[in-house]
Amino acid sequence: MRTQPLQRMHCLLATGWRRVCSAIALLALGLLASCGGGSDATDTGQNNVARVEIVQSGLLLEANGQTRQLAAVAYNANGERIERAIAWESSRPTTLVVDANGLVRAMSATGSAQIVASAEGVRSAPLLGLVAAPAADVRLVDDVDVLSDPVETVPTAAPSFTNTYRITMATRVAPAVGQRFFGTGSRAVAGEVQAVQPVPDGFEVTLVLVPLNELLPGLRIQERLETVPSLADVAPDIAASYTVTQTGDRFVFTPRATPLMPPAGRLQRQAATPVGTFAFNQGCEPSFTGTAPNVPLPITLSLPPVFSIAVNPTLDVSLGGGEQRLVLLAEPQVDLQGQITATAAFEGKIECKAEVLTVKLPVGGPISFFVGGLMPVGFGFEIGGKVTVADVGIGVTNTTRARAQAGLVCPAGGSCGFNAEVTNFTNTTTPVVNAPSLGDLRVEPSLEGFGYVELAIGNPFLKSLQFSAVQAKVGGKLSANLALETSQIIDEAYASDYSVGLEFSAGLASDFDDALKLVGLPPVTAATTFRLTTTLAESPKGAASNAVTGDVPSFQTGDTVNFIVRLDPDKVNFVPGLGPYNVDRVKLVRRSGGATITVGTLVATDGQTVFNFPFTAPDAGTLSEFHAFVETRFPGLGLFPLQVGTASAPACPLLPAGPIAWIGTAIRGTPPEQTTSGLTANLSFTGGQVAGNGAAFGQSGQAQGTLNCDAIQFGVGFNFSGSVTFTGTVAPDGLSMSGTFSGAASGTWTLNRN
Repeated sequence: MRTQPLQRMHCLLATGWRRVCSAIALLALGLLASCGGGSDATDTGQNNVARVEIVQSGLLLEANGQTRQLAAVAYNANGERIERAIAWESSRPTTLVVDANGLVRAMSATGSAQIVASAEGVRSAPLLGLVAAPAADVRLVDDVDVLSDPVETVPTAAPSFTNTYRITMATRVAPAVGQRFFGTGSRAVAGEVQAVQPVPDGFEVTLVLVPLNELLPGLRIQERLETVPSLADVAPDIAASYTVTQTGDRFVFTPRATPLMPPAGRLQRQAATPVGTFAFNQGCEPSFTGTAPNVPLPITLSLPPVFSIAVNPTLDVSLGGGEQRLVLLAEPQVDLQGQITATAAFEGKIECKAEVLTVKLPVGGPISFFVGGLMPVGFGFEIGGKVTVADVGIGVTNTTRARAQAGLVCPAGGSCGFNAEVTNFTNTTTPVVNAPSLGDLRVEPSLEGFGYVELAIGNPFLKSLQFSAVQAKVGGKLSANLALETSQIIDEAYASDYSVGLEFSAGLASDFDDALKLVGLPPVTAATTFRLTTTLAESPKGAASNAVTGDVPSFQTGDTVNFIVRLDPDKVNFVPGLGPYNVDRVKLVRRSGGATITVGTLVATDGQTVFNFPFTAPDAGTLSEFHAFVETRFPGLGLFPLQVGTASAPACPLLPAGPIAWIGTAIRGTPPEQTTSGLTANLSFTGGQVAGNGAAFGQSGQAQGTLNCDAIQFGVGFNFSGSVTFTGTVAPDGLSMSGTFSGAASGTWTLNRN
């Protein structure tokens, strides 16, 4: 069956005929849905269903058993209507059930459900349907009684609950000021009449919004409103600078070789902004020391940022009973690369933020004033810090994954509060530093990449009635202090290091109180912001004591010096306690006579914390000429190894005053006539003196002696056999000691801190 396009339908203005006309129009749309309309798709070969749309965008039934006919249309990739069978389903058949022909029936007195139409597996955006009786002073309005979409009275007004809008209604009797209306279909009509003006087809009516619970007092809504972003949601400014492709829910943004002209009057670059694409000239906020307005900044955006983003924001809505909530849910996945080049030494930062998608909640009709709205989705990066020379490029490659939520939760019988959390967070942040390897080069970058989602509640087409409600931002941040080896050796107080952290922030936005008024909830008086900063990774560090040691303080030509480099076991993994192991290699260098020479390099094996460097001296020198550096696997820092420390003679063990409990063994005699016994001691260390008690071989006694750096000697007067003197050495970490004993008995001993 083929039909010609429905060009125009003339209907009488009388109310009764208008309802007949509406039924005829609905029948015509149903025929188009079932038989096809527009041009013949078989002529173009476009026979596959590309999208399905439900004709209606709103639905309210006021009582159990009431029905409403819906219609849907299938389209091919060219946007042409095609003839396909339409299937229907309801998310909650106990509230609203829909038959195979699209007839919806209310099955309860109140509630909500989402209706979906599909053809050949392609699903439509859901239609939010409601069942609720209006308040006694509220008149329900059918689409046929409304001749226009809502128009803001003052389009430039700041968002406010008291702002008004206008519609044209077809009625012979003027609505009264103070009368309240609520639409039953696709037309967005809800509120209280403020003014009435006659027009040729009826009356122009000015309305102000009224809380939803005053219009439909018994309404219960419990839905998760999921969005399906598309290329049509991409911001025009971004589309002018990037080629955008979509695969599933992921959008990939590739910089255009020649950016298109931006919309008129938008994104014109100012003097005090970095050079780059149109889209980011407007979205960048610089902050640098020593600069003045309208003076070019000492940086350029080396390349347009390259990025991809996947996010399907969802609004979790529960209103009208029990726990009530308005919570934004999102699982952002952001990958980006950005880089700047310093044209002069500088200290400062630049933060660039771009709104790349504006996703509409799938809510139409009058309920869109209350739970509809927009979800702006974007990403950003911050690159900055301190650079001591010119022609240095610093950038970041960042990958962030997270599951986040933020919004309002009102427990049954309790007060409302702000709720925010982030889980399943993963982040990889890699610095990119391109720099000349000369001079006192220092780079102290602060590099951050993040994704953000916002929620604006209200009709998506009326800006003065959209209320910024919730904002959430999640990303990873790398902070570093980087310098060349020689710079770190000369300035002993400066050692390269880095840390990577999780940055999550969320809060209720400035218009949230008005958003609460829409749905009849009280304002929030408790904390309305949440911020979480957690260190995820730190650079490897040297051990707390004896990080770099040599066995002699000075040496002559031909002497052999044994160097030991010790790393802190708690800092060798990229993520402490979890991994992966993050030491690539350890390097020992010598600074002598104005030259820096690499003495040796050891490639690390997983888990290794101690590195031995034997050195045969080509000339005389001292330990203080030697320095150890570590190079990491993640992130690769190129020219900037991390200093472990300067070599010195082993430091004296650090032993607390005590008393300290020790446990070990004592072996008396010589082979083959040896006797082994447990050895215990409780010892205190004060001013080089040792005091306490000990026990071995079934005997015990008081202990007294001396501690000279790592050399220990103490005597124990055993109660049967006499006095025994223990002589030995304390390990550098202070956790063990060992040596020999003599006197009433002789042998060897070991003690470990218990």
